[in-house]
Amino acid sequence: MNHEPISNETSERLGFIFEQVGDDLNTVRFDARPEGDPVVAFAFDILAFKLSSNSLSKNVFQKHKIPTLTVQLTREPEWRSLYPELKGPEMCVLHFGPNHDMGRFGYGILGEEYMSKYLRRSSQTSSSIYFTAQNDREYKWKPTGPLIECVDTHTRKWVARYDARYAPPQMQIKGDGVLICTELMVTWYLFMNAKKWKWNIKTAKEIRAA
Repeated sequence: MNHEPISNETSERLGFIFEQVGDDLNTVRFDARPEGDPVVAFAFDILAFKLSSNSLSKNVFQKHKIPTLTVQLTREPEWRSLYPELKGPEMCVLHFGPNHDMGRFGYGILGEEYMSKYLRRSSQTSSSIYFTAQNDREYKWKPTGPLIECVDTHTRKWVARYDARYAPPQMQIKGDGVLICTELMVTWYLFMNAKKWKWNIKTAKEIRAA
């Protein structure tokens, strides 16, 4: 189906709902539709984000002599063309360490960062994971009952919400979160890996002292 680009004014009033397709965390896709305006709303019939993994590679952590995983997240061209006003990275490549441990990730020409320095906790007992986006604002992903929410720590309002009660699960992004949608998808993916593989994420104080 062909979709006409949506104006800046309309996109500012809208958030987006993304429906997850697939169960494998490393190969899921998210189909999208805008929410809140029945005039422009359409069904989940356009691919917005896609995760893909390559074969295990020794390129990044060669010194360990253990195959490691590389995953790529992309903001897909057709959906991207509908919202040319949405800036920010269109792709992220994530290189994991041995045994699915934290590694490095990067947004193309912007360079790479270590996951162990990018992600942080407020304390070792906290279940929330903090990060600073490219807009220099701090956010945190936190479990809230059956939901996982990303909250702007300054405004204390959520900008993204992952809800597994739906079948299939859905991701909702609204407000200022729309402008950093790629980063929200990447950090959600990192949060899910941290939970699955029980990563030892340090506090900001521990990171500075390392």
